[in-house]
Amino acid sequence: MTIRKKIFLLAGILLGLFGVVVGVLAIIQKVDSDQIGNIVGYELPLSRIVAQFDVDTDRYELNILRVLRLDPATPVQIAAAVADKQALTDEMRSDVVKAGKLLERAIQDRRYAAAERVDLARVEGSFKYLSRSLEEFLTVGDRPRVDTRGATT
Repeated sequence: MTIRKKIFLLAGILLGLFGVVVGVLAIIQKVDSDQIGNIVGYELPLSRIVAQFDVDTDRYELNILRVLRLDPATPVQIAAAVADKQALTDEMRSDVVKAGKLLERAIQDRRYAAAERVDLARVEGSFKYLSRSLEEFLTVGDRPRVDTRGATT
């Protein structure tokens, strides 16, 4: 074999290796792109909704406790507290609905691997318990207040 053929053979092998590396990198980039798309499209919004829900439950409890500490509460204070409570109630219910829809879409998205979709379905199942217990949580704020004199407000 001549030196020219050896050089061409070596160049061909190097080009082949380069092609394989480029192909593998393209596949990895596609997988990473899908994962980033899932994170941006589903996981970050879901994290934001859950964090907002957590903050709203704390605010709800705090507002109820503030009203209970007012002795005696004026009608204006009670009306403001009821309006705040209703706004938070609506926001929490809306967050639960948004998160449920987002989880449904994520489970149906084919960019997720089957194992990830199964995990998302488990999260959705757990999330349904949260949405059921939300109504029980909200009814605590609807109970009438009995002050120290026995009067109900």
